[in-house]
Amino acid sequence: MYISRMILGLQVSVSTNNDWAPTNAKTENQITPFRIKTSDGVVLFAWHVLPLGLYEQHESKIREQPPGLAEDITKTTGFQLLSTNPESRVIINFHGNAGHVAQGWRTDTYRVLTCSEVETHVLTIDYRGFSLSTGSPDEHGLILDGVTLVNWVMKEAKIPPERIVLLGQSLGTAVASGVAHHFATNPQGPISLTLDPPDESSEVPKERVVFAGVVLVAAFAYLPNLLLTYKIGGFLPILAPLRPFRFMHRLVDWVVVDKWNTAERLARYQRAVKGTKSQLTLIHATNDGDIPWKNSRNLFISSVRGSIGDDGQHYDASGLDVKQGGLIREWSDGEGRNIRLEIVEHGGHNRIVTYSYVSLGIIRSFRRAEAKSTSPLI
Repeated sequence: MYISRMILGLQVSVSTNNDWAPTNAKTENQITPFRIKTSDGVVLFAWHVLPLGLYEQHESKIREQPPGLAEDITKTTGFQLLSTNPESRVIINFHGNAGHVAQGWRTDTYRVLTCSEVETHVLTIDYRGFSLSTGSPDEHGLILDGVTLVNWVMKEAKIPPERIVLLGQSLGTAVASGVAHHFATNPQGPISLTLDPPDESSEVPKERVVFAGVVLVAAFAYLPNLLLTYKIGGFLPILAPLRPFRFMHRLVDWVVVDKWNTAERLARYQRAVKGTKSQLTLIHATNDGDIPWKNSRNLFISSVRGSIGDDGQHYDASGLDVKQGGLIREWSDGEGRNIRLEIVEHGGHNRIVTYSYVSLGIIRSFRRAEAKSTSPLI
């Protein structure tokens, strides 16, 4: 299931910080590769990407930094610019399946994200078992990897959660959802994959960490169901021929160990963040050949119903079919929680992260976290 060692297409080196840009447009040391260690001893390979505007302001000093992997990132100029500026913002990026932090459109994504706002840094990791990270991937481990990176940003770089946006694409949406759910329900406790039936009468968690926003691009609702429709590269079906046989659905559900039940996690996340200012954004392209856009529509419905609670089953989900030109729907409880669904025509499965829809979703999240009003920002 995890294509952790597959390298697709022409690649750049992940361990240097000079060859991720075109040769005629190098910004030496704009990225700093480094490592962080999880609580279970896995060593994760990570990138810190500086905002281009900030890089320009300190270019000569940044270029003096030795290239390559930083043995102690806290001593780098980039880290100092991140941790000492009270206006610093961070996008924590969780990439999709296969490859590494520099695979495919991922470096283009970092360029787009670091050009939009002067103070916005990007932090990203390769999950355990991917690229230069140690260990083997599984659901618990990948969520722990994400939690480790978030804790590093908050504790080492001193960035408060209201200045952090979690961004996930494809597999990364499941990781981002798991991380958001963990911090909203049990930030000091261990990672739990158990999703017991909710107790609607229970109070919201007293200790919770809520981020400026969670932006999910090309998400899926539940992995066993996705496998029955998923096509590698948009062309090669895995289990699609088995869909007509209902007993095979139960068999797939039984065989697949890592369920990645994002629909249930987001519903519980919405219950946990009641009374806070929280922003969830779901973005999906209708021409996504890998994951059907209806997954994001279903996540929007489950998230809204989770927010409403007992009355959620009565939420009117009509009008969420895409005819032509895409779809935008937004739900707010008037007290801080806001959920936005954007179904767009173009972007495919991977390139969409470089499109303005995603940058705008992130900007809206930061703006809304900083605003005094809880009204949606259109």
